[in-house]
Amino acid sequence: MIRQRFYHKPTDWRIYIYYVVTEPHADEILERLAEIGCNGENLSNAHDNLTSGKCDTGLTYTNQSTHETVVVIAKTSTALQFLQSLTHEFGHAANHIAQCYGLPLGGEDVRYICDGLLEKTWEISHELLCDCCRNQH
Repeated sequence: MIRQRFYHKPTDWRIYIYYVVTEPHADEILERLAEIGCNGENLSNAHDNLTSGKCDTGLTYTNQSTHETVVVIAKTSTALQFLQSLTHEFGHAANHIAQCYGLPLGGEDVRYICDGLLEKTWEISHELLCDCCRNQH
């Protein structure tokens, strides 16, 4: 598993990302989710997702009051599937952030938030966009 944490200054947001996640990493991620306020049904659903053993899945949880988001990208079967999972989960994260600030969903602001997330993660994510490199993780 690869971990990344960063501060997205334009939105005053802390992002925690977990890449190449498999079932043995569930406890660490569930602990982080609980730390940022995930509980009840949301935490139970995250547990089920993380312990399912399935690849090509992901999840995103946001606490808008603390400006924190956890993004999880499970181990993927192909580089294309990684890209699809990453952009899918970043879409959720960008929407959550936009909603917090009352920005219109589907507008340019959401796309710029997404672009900022991609830029912050490029150093790690670009290696996972190559099947040869991705299989080394």
